[in-house]
Amino acid sequence: MGSYRRHFSGVGWVLPRPQGKALIPVPSGCLPTKPTVLIVDDDAMVRSLLTRIMELERYHVYAAADGLDALRLLENVPPVDVVIADLRMPRMGGQELAIELSKRYPRMPILLISGAYLGSITGLAGPVLPKPFTAMTLVSRLRELLGERQHLVHTQADPPGVPRG
Repeated sequence: MGSYRRHFSGVGWVLPRPQGKALIPVPSGCLPTKPTVLIVDDDAMVRSLLTRIMELERYHVYAAADGLDALRLLENVPPVDVVIADLRMPRMGGQELAIELSKRYPRMPILLISGAYLGSITGLAGPVLPKPFTAMTLVSRLRELLGERQHLVHTQADPPGVPRG
């Protein structure tokens, strides 16, 4: 039996891959209680570094090698709070992933990262953090995104002037 450790590493999580079958969902009793981040980058060294940074910040981490692997992973794990995705990857890059995530999970924030010069590119499906960046900058931007998401959820749940109940 193989596993997805190479593409889908996490904090103590290895998703088994039975021969000829789909990924096995993680049991609901194993749901993480801390924020969960999905890191999507085709560079194994970058994935590993970002995973370590997020683990040190006490995030639960999943990782995928490209957008297609990320979408497959998201179908089989507990909900993810935020996605960090490289803009340029083989098979499915961060822009395409962000567009697909906005259809499937409209409230899931995504932070795109890129080492390429973006110049005057507009219309990206999420904020972009240019490489190189510091761990502090990354963590700060993620907290902003999670704070915006939390504010949006509360605002939509309790419109002003509308009593609850």
